[in-house]
Amino acid sequence: MSAECPIQIIWGDYIPEKLNPINVGPRLTLDSRRRNVLVAKLFAKAINRHGGDAEILNLREIGIRGNTHWPMLDNNYKIADLLSDWLEKKKLDRH
Repeated sequence: MSAECPIQIIWGDYIPEKLNPINVGPRLTLDSRRRNVLVAKLFAKAINRHGGDAEILNLREIGIRGNTHWPMLDNNYKIADLLSDWLEKKKLDRH
């Protein structure tokens, strides 16, 4: 059985792209976010492999910067537009 509802996982910036030994103690949360992105990518691949529809949207990769761990808080209009476009593309928008 496949997932019936498409999934989009959005990541902001301030997430390290590689392991950095400085991220210990109070900064360990930064490496936790890096690992969570990797796990999310594996999660999306597994869903897609089983016939679902999952994708990762990394805001940094599309040029939207200045996001904390709550991307909708910082660039709310840009993120709302992206979400609206995604919902329309997936035919999930209902007017």
